[in-house]
Formats: sequence, structure tokens, C-alpha cells
Amino acid sequence: MKTSTLLKSLFLAIILSITTLAQAQENEIPVVTSMEELTAALGDKDSVIVHYKNLEPIYQIKGLFIDTYMPDGTTILYMQNSYPAKFDVIGKYFYNNDKETGLSLGYRFHVKSITAVYAFPNLYYLSQYNATNPVEITKPVIVTAIDGNNVFVQYQDFDKQNHGDLMIIEGEHSLKIGDQIEGFTAVLNPAIRDSIFTETDTTVTMVRNTYFNVNATTFGSITSSNTVKYEAVSSLNGISGKAAKAVQLPSNGTIVKEGDKYLYKVEEESVEVKSNTVNLDSYIGNPITEIIRGVVDYYNSAENTFAVIITEIKALDTNYATIAEWIDAAQSGITTGSLKNPVNVSLSIYKSYKSLVFIQDETGAICLNFGDYKENPIKTGDVITGVEGTLQYLNAAKAIIAPVIEIAKENTTIQVIDSNVVVKPLDITIAELNADEKAIAEGNISEYANRLVRLNGVKKGTKWIGSNPRIYPLIQDEDTLAYSTSTLSDFSSKLETLQMTIVGIIDYRTINSSQLYSIYPRSIDDVHLVTPEFVPEAGIYEKEVEVTITMFGEQGVDYSNIYYTTDPEFNPEDDPFMNDGEEYTEPLQLTETTTIHAIATYLEDESKASPIVKAIYTIVDELPTETDKVALVATVYTNNGSIIVNTEVGNNIEVYTVDGQNIYNAMATSNITTIDASNNNVVIVRVNGKSIKVAVK
Repeated sequence: MKTSTLLKSLFLAIILSITTLAQAQENEIPVVTSMEELTAALGDKDSVIVHYKNLEPIYQIKGLFIDTYMPDGTTILYMQNSYPAKFDVIGKYFYNNDKETGLSLGYRFHVKSITAVYAFPNLYYLSQYNATNPVEITKPVIVTAIDGNNVFVQYQDFDKQNHGDLMIIEGEHSLKIGDQIEGFTAVLNPAIRDSIFTETDTTVTMVRNTYFNVNATTFGSITSSNTVKYEAVSSLNGISGKAAKAVQLPSNGTIVKEGDKYLYKVEEESVEVKSNTVNLDSYIGNPITEIIRGVVDYYNSAENTFAVIITEIKALDTNYATIAEWIDAAQSGITTGSLKNPVNVSLSIYKSYKSLVFIQDETGAICLNFGDYKENPIKTGDVITGVEGTLQYLNAAKAIIAPVIEIAKENTTIQVIDSNVVVKPLDITIAELNADEKAIAEGNISEYANRLVRLNGVKKGTKWIGSNPRIYPLIQDEDTLAYSTSTLSDFSSKLETLQMTIVGIIDYRTINSSQLYSIYPRSIDDVHLVTPEFVPEAGIYEKEVEVTITMFGEQGVDYSNIYYTTDPEFNPEDDPFMNDGEEYTEPLQLTETTTIHAIATYLEDESKASPIVKAIYTIVDELPTETDKVALVATVYTNNGSIIVNTEVGNNIEVYTVDGQNIYNAMATSNITTIDASNNNVVIVRVNGKSIKVAVK
């Protein structure tokens, strides 16, 4: 069947009339409730019309369309994108062959009509079906405004995040703005249903004042203090198409009272406003320079009359402590701001006439775009302050999914306060990144875009993606992710390994012009061959320790052998393939301080090997006890990467890294000894032979 015919079938289901259950019974249409019953109903016939009850289909996003699958995951169910989660349908089940090519297209189920609905993801979808019964709403909603029993809500887990609806609550309620309601039933208000549906219509393309009757007794869990997301509007005239949406109005307007109505005016534009949470009289005649927010209420669609229910007027501090705080504010329309704390530069790159600087802290990441600025002094590894600007959008829906700030190269606020600082990548899986990409496709903000991440145990695909010979797939288990080899001339030779670790920036349409969600290694040093691992890790142990040498995955799948040596004189530069090493066959029993070097060879070609790794195991007669620590004739503390030891003159001070390497050994010449340990996360400090473990960073 041609693609155009398939699309016609897809949209045909939207306009087909509802067939009632009584009609189904009159026509003696068989009722089925499972794939097994459906297969039995088909039997050896070419096709069969059935009444499928309690159908819960499976959905998968592909390109611009949502493919809908039957419960067995193989047969396609043609229906519109605005889909319910559970329903009864009448449809035709058949085995489909392409008439032109004769190719098998597998079993198909074409929806003829929807007879009943039981569950929808949200109210937005419910408004598009003439459902007369209460329907379970499976996705949570957040309260944006309250006017008595009229409660406005928006969706947080939905591709139309700022879409809102009005619920008419039946019974008493104690809801507050910011409450999230999860689990309730709703029915389209009968008056609305009568005005938008006819006997032959089953859907509606636009309902300005759609509202639903909801019984408060059906509420499931309610959690408070959730973030309401506001859509910033630049013009009051632009509000007319935003029924029930939470909006942020332009500032620098004034509130006036005309008769019994309040109006908010900005230059020549005005809109009616009302509120039960803000005293509007206190703002009459005074310019409002603060943030003014509310929800659009169409209370008379016949006259196209609407008002904004004002929910808050307040000043906001836009000097944010973290990147996450700034991004959260931007989701509500506050895009301009600054960072009060230093941030790390994970990558500074000049590519395609753009100078891009990726910054991050513990909470998030932003890309700074300096434009065509080849001489940008900001380098990878710098720590900078003074970041300010406006977060830009990266998709057509104007959702900040991968934040970017345009920075003028004449910028004078950004200052470099440190350099050559190693940014620790976030360990993550391709499956998690694929979930993040799906969230972006649904209009949500990316959790990992612009961040430096590390993928362990991945393999390189053999064919590039699309038409770009520099975009290849990475494979981890059954999951794949695109990565870019551009700017890395010797990348391909290093990727001949079967398994590796890759560090890189998660790029979404910033570094590469192609609209790919991908990982971008910063240099060849970000691609690491998988190396042997020591268990337990190197360090200081009492009397003895048993050491196991392992690899990522199952040993013997990707690697043929592991070799090692405990020769204290071994130098990897003299023997990079460890030709004189012993084959590792069982755990090593260490009873004295030992340095181990290890290497792995590849199953398919033993002339290739992993890098050599090293571990030092320091064996002592006795580890420090709590009593030893109390009895130490010293006070040890840390400050900005240094160890401060307060002890008597003449006491011996030793400092070891956690893997047993000695970095300081001297007698105290004063009561206070300061030791630089900025390159070590954890160290062991020994004073007169007594030990204590100290965290430096």
C-alpha cells in the first residue's frame, strides 16, 4: 500500500462515526478482549470485523507521527495522534499485502469507530471525543488558578506543557495553586458537549472554553508546592488564543478600574483582570514593574470575552545560585538573568564560525555562544564568573530544552578565576540518554544537554548515520547513540577496539548543524580503550589483601587473556605489550606492599592490547582504630585543597594518596604545617605512625 494511502487511513479514523454497542450486537459483531481471541476470530478468513473491548494499545513516536500498536507489539492500529489510553473499538483485522509489490505488510487492525472510552492521558485528549461516561485521567495535573469551584490546571508530563484546561469541581475542595493532582475521573461538561459535537461528529479541532466536571471524591494523591510553568506573552492582544493557559503578562503596565471591572493596560492594549489572591486596588494607577502572572479565562466564548485571573505580582531575584535555578525560571518565562557563583568550563571550541563555551555546575549546563570569535581567551578547564544574559530557545515550540546564551565577544563581565581544572564527567548509560532525547521530542527540557558525560563499555558501529561520514553510532547493550568524530583526525584508528569508554559533551543542535542528539568527544584523549580493573581498588590494607583483575563485560567475550607483573622495576615505556608478563588465572594474594601492572589482549587479534594500568597496594601491620584517631598527637583539617596539620615540632608527618603513593614525608618544623593536596580526592595522613583518612575535595 502506498504511503499516501496509509496516511489517508490514519486520518480516516478521525472522522468515522461512533458505532454504539447496541449496533454492534445487532450486527452480530464478535466481541474480543485479547490478541488470542482476535486471532481465533480471524481463523482462516481473509478479514474479520470485531468489537475489541478494553483495548490498551502501545505507542511509539516515529518522525512526525505516533505509531499505535496492538498489545502484541506487531500489528499497527490506525487512529489519530490524540489517542486514549483505554477504550472499546470496532475495527477490521486482516493480513495486509501491498497490491503493487506483493510484499507482506503483516497483520493490521483498522479502527472503524470508538464505542466507549475509559482512560485518557489528560483532559486535552478527552475534549476530542464525545465521551459521556466519567473517564479516568492517567496523567497528573497542576493547579494554576482557582476561582471558587472553577479550578484551572496544566500538564507537566505532556508535549503541550503550557496547555491548560478548566475543571468544575463537584463537592468541597481545599486545592491550592501549585497542587498536583494525580488520579481522578472527569467528564466533558454536557453544555460544552452539546455545543461542539453533532450526531455525526466524533472529534473537535479547537475548543476555546472546554471544561470538565470533576468530582472531588475521585481525587487520588495531592502534592503541594509544585512549579507552575508560565508562557511569557509580549502583547496583551496575543492572549486571545491562550484559553486556560498560565501566562506571564508584559510588565510596565497599569491597572485601572472602569465600573465594576479591572483592566490591565500596556500602552494602547488592555485586558480585563480579576483576582482572589492579589489586591488589585493597591496597584491602581501605579506602573507595575514586577512580574505579573495569571491564567486566561474565557468566560463568554459567544462574545469572545476573556479575562486574566491574576495569581501573583512580585519582584524576582534573577541572580541565580545555580544553573538549574535559572533554567527553572526560564521555563516560566524569566529568561534573562545571571549566575552568582563560579562555573566550570567543560569545553571551549571554535567550529563553523562559532565560538562555543560549555559551562556547568552540579545542577546543570549551558552553552555560551560568542559568535565568530576565534581569539576567545576562555579555555577548556577554566573556572569563570560573571555569566549573564538571556537563555535562548532551541526548538520551534520555544521550550528551553538545551539552553544557549548569546554572548557578545566584547563582553566584560565574564572573568577567568582559575584554569586547568579537571571537570568530572557524569557517568551515564545510552539508555538514559535515549530517554532524555525522547523527553526532548515531547517538549520537555533536556536533563543532560550541554553536560560532560562518560559512557563505559561501548562499542562503535561500522556504518555512519545518514549521509554524514563523521556521525557514527555507539552501541551499549541493545541501545545506540550518535557521536561525532569531526575535528578528531586520528579518531577512527583508536576506535578499532571492541570496547571503550567515551567522554564528551551531549550536543543537541549546537556543535553540529545536523539535528542529532549525540555525544561530542572534546579530543582524542576523551576516547579510552577499556582497561583491566582491580578489585578491591588500590589502597592501604591490613596484613593482606586478595586482588582480582577483571574487565568490562564477561571475560573471554571481548578479550582473550589478561597479563600482569608485580616486578617493582617494570617500566611500561620499555615493554608496552608486557611481553614478559604472567597470564592472570586466579586472584592474587598480597601480604606485602606490591605494585601491579596489568594489560589485556583482544580475542580477535592478540597483537592489539589495552593500555597498561597500575595499582599500588600498601600492606600495614594494623589499620588505625577509632582509639588511634583520638590519640593522634595532631589535629588535621583541610582548606581549599590543602591539608593543615597542627602538631608539635619534631613529630613526623607522612601523607599518602588513597592508592598508597607517598606525597609528603617530613618532620614538623612549626606547629602548623600546610601540605598541597589539590590533585587528590582522598589522602591518608600519618603522624608518628598513627593514621587517619582525610577528604580533600
